[in-house]
Amino acid sequence: MPVIIQIQGLSELEAGVGRGMVEMQAAVKVAMTKSVSAIQISARELSPYKTGTLRRSIYTEVTEGGLRGMVAQDTNIAPYGPMLEFGTSPHDIYPVTKKALYWAGAANPYRHVFNPGISPRPFMSPALQKSTDKIIAYFKTALDSVVLTMSGKL
Repeated sequence: MPVIIQIQGLSELEAGVGRGMVEMQAAVKVAMTKSVSAIQISARELSPYKTGTLRRSIYTEVTEGGLRGMVAQDTNIAPYGPMLEFGTSPHDIYPVTKKALYWAGAANPYRHVFNPGISPRPFMSPALQKSTDKIIAYFKTALDSVVLTMSGKL
């Protein structure tokens, strides 16, 4: 007696996989865009505020079809951002273009001054940690959507 194996619905599965790939690319890009935006908003909220320049210097970028997302701080706009994020160690400051340092209110010109450094005031790392649950939810929603599309239920 012969054994007969028959696969039914293969063409529907192939069509679903095709729809799923298109859906996956779009869903991943949306999830990535929402994720970096959530981190950016959080980083701006957590960043030290004096003039708003540091907050405005925090930007996002989504590339490679949504597979790569970046939240960064533009040091051309606010060069002190990394110093606030990571702190600075104690160091001496020497004049670069003059023979001495002088500022309004200083008693005398100085050949060098000692800077005791600053403690870190991180805002980017905590923003990522604060946004982790949202990021997971965005990608879970994207994956659920892709699976439903591939199964023909969406």
